Amino acid sequence: MWSKIIKFLLVILLFVMIWSKISNTFDGDLGWHLRFGKDALNSNFQYRDSYTYPYFGQEWTNHEWGGDVFFWWIYSHLGYYFLVMLVTSALFASFFLATKMVSGQTTIASLVVAIFLADASTHIFVMRLAMFTPLFFVICWYSLRKIPEKSYYWFWPLFFWLWAALHGSWVFGFIVINIYVVGNLLQSLVHRLRPSYPDSLWKRTDFFKVIGFEILSLLAVALNPYGFKILFEVGSYFSEAYFKSHITEWLPSYTFPVFWESLAWSTVVLTLSAILATRKKLNLPELLLVGALFISGFEYKRNAIFILLVGVPLIAGVADYVIGELGKNISISKILNQKAPKVIILTCGLTALISLLIFFAMKIKIYEDVWTRRDIFFANVMPYDATEFLKKRIGDRPASPELQRGEPEKIFNEFNWGGYLNWKLPGAFVYLDGRGTATWINREDPKVTMLQTYMGLSNDAGGLRTIEKENVKYIFLRDSRVPVFARPDWINRFIFGKELEPLFKPYVTELNKDLDNSKNWTLIYRDGLVNIWERK
Repeated sequence: MWSKIIKFLLVILLFVMIWSKISNTFDGDLGWHLRFGKDALNSNFQYRDSYTYPYFGQEWTNHEWGGDVFFWWIYSHLGYYFLVMLVTSALFASFFLATKMVSGQTTIASLVVAIFLADASTHIFVMRLAMFTPLFFVICWYSLRKIPEKSYYWFWPLFFWLWAALHGSWVFGFIVINIYVVGNLLQSLVHRLRPSYPDSLWKRTDFFKVIGFEILSLLAVALNPYGFKILFEVGSYFSEAYFKSHITEWLPSYTFPVFWESLAWSTVVLTLSAILATRKKLNLPELLLVGALFISGFEYKRNAIFILLVGVPLIAGVADYVIGELGKNISISKILNQKAPKVIILTCGLTALISLLIFFAMKIKIYEDVWTRRDIFFANVMPYDATEFLKKRIGDRPASPELQRGEPEKIFNEFNWGGYLNWKLPGAFVYLDGRGTATWINREDPKVTMLQTYMGLSNDAGGLRTIEKENVKYIFLRDSRVPVFARPDWINRFIFGKELEPLFKPYVTELNKDLDNSKNWTLIYRDGLVNIWERK
């Protein structure tokens, strides 16, 4: 009975911990996601850009088209907070399903491990479509682990179509499948060379079926409003490198700020996998998967969650084994079978669980609609007050797709706030938002991306003159004198030392210098985070 109560409390704790994080976050791209979904369901499905002024009228492929429509339908019918609960549930389900991956049973040890590893992943948790990716990954991984016991690959075409409709991370699922294909081929080859090494569990027919259903799944992905263009759109993210060195979530995990908890646990998972592989307790496909996920998480901060998900059953399996071996120890068994130690352990354990539940529950924010929550936007460094100020000047009439370049309501904006401004100021055009992070090319200079152009306008001499040529009415930027990063913890201070000092010193961009010296622009708003200039 007590074990069931503890399991129940651990499950609730896992959910509440994730909920407390998601309810306090806001994704800057949510604005354009909702706007696209709203337009799509109002017979204005976007094949060409109509939200920005430099890319206006250019073709673009939205690899999250279905997710945007889904998010808008939920938001318009059930409210924003239902989206919070939906994203929370998806992340919870991914970690909970990972606890069942080894034996099919959810043990106390696996739940405790899931809570620790989920806590190490919270820097990745944001109220966004990408949070469905961990759940899709775990389901894909589970279907591969069950071959040839279960032929779950028959549902892949529908599964990948749904994944591709929601988010562009569907390509990650194909990478995982091919890791298993290569791993099983290598395991069969090693077995032939060294018969003492275990053979692959896959039969020859399994290889053909997996590859066949993988091809069918790829064709299913192409069943979308953009057709095969969506494949090229997602594939271009692998070839474009500039955004990976300028967008925080795509930076390596060893760069500041280092989220050391996830790195530490990732190293534990990699080490345990290597030990288990040498003892023939872990097959080659899974060892390759762990290695690939470790490299991916090490190179890109946003991918650290995947090796932690794989780590849940690995660490839990080792923990259950150690606990079982300790239980065989006669002296330890005698102590644990006594009433007093049991009562002490149960009392301490339940007290700790209830205390943690209360701690995380008190952090949960419950509200009707996030767009009115000034505290949420401030906590997530979003320009709430500045946007409200500018909204009074521009108004909230929707921008028409027929508006041509040269209209006055043009805003050269801080890139991270483009999606937010898209929603809050529908009567204006922004310069760039999250849609153009990697794949949008400058039509006047096809050798560079729009993100590169934006960085050049902000940091290189002469950027203001170029902006003025576009008849921009407002410039809406973060105050460059305000540090971008929060103060580091002691571990980051220990790792980087004096290298961090420049990050917290005032830095005035070339664009800010030009604006301060220009007679063509007037500073009409400043609040310590945002500066707004208006063209005279």
